Amino acid sequence: MVALLYTLLSFEGYTDGLAIFKEFIQNADDAQATVVKFIYDNRSNAQWDKLLLDPSLVQFQGRALWAYNNALFTENDFQNLIRLGAATKENDLSKIGKFGLGFNSVYNVTDLPSLLSQQTLIILDPHCKYLEKYGSSGIRLDFTPSQRIMFHSYKHQFEPYNGIFSCNVFSLADHPFDGTLFRLPLRTSKQAESSLLSNTVYDHQDMLELLEMLVERGTQLLLNTQSVCKVELYELTSEEENSRLLYTFQKEPVQYLQRHHLA
Repeated sequence: MVALLYTLLSFEGYTDGLAIFKEFIQNADDAQATVVKFIYDNRSNAQWDKLLLDPSLVQFQGRALWAYNNALFTENDFQNLIRLGAATKENDLSKIGKFGLGFNSVYNVTDLPSLLSQQTLIILDPHCKYLEKYGSSGIRLDFTPSQRIMFHSYKHQFEPYNGIFSCNVFSLADHPFDGTLFRLPLRTSKQAESSLLSNTVYDHQDMLELLEMLVERGTQLLLNTQSVCKVELYELTSEEENSRLLYTFQKEPVQYLQRHHLA
């Protein structure tokens, strides 16, 4: 419960719905990514309900918010996220996103965030109950050749990642994912009843309102970025369809006018 207590304390100040998008863009900018993409995934994924790391995880297989950027997570990033800490980044004044503290904005919408970069998948469980048998507040899985059998034993757990921004989760051992992909399973009303992180539920209408907020204010989120120059918003409505591009925000390049000397 120590991890949960830390998360609750550092969650204060990140309750604005738009904070999720702000933090993903800021941290992508810190990592010198140039593109950030979001998908509202409205699939139920009900067919992927058996081969899971734990049976209780079936409730997180469906609707989700995805965030992608074209930078890679470093080993230091992985360690910081596993610890749910921000101390390392707080000491780096060149990185204003305060990775760790800012990441806790994801708990506005989910109880079980995860991320995939290169060959590594991390699933965080601040409640320490969904992944309890693994003995921690999260789990790190490395998709290496020696682990192929294990990953196919739990293949339903990883199926939702397939096809998201060209991710092929079952070939990561040979072809690491070139970027960073976050998955936030949207909190259901049942999960909200017992969640110690937030009782906020994000149903379909709530998500539409959140996305509308992003569309209305999206360009503002790029005003202070140094590297990120484009944000794209997608929607995925069924297992049979590809994601559909809804909106693009493009940062306009700075135009320098030639200085003319007065006569």
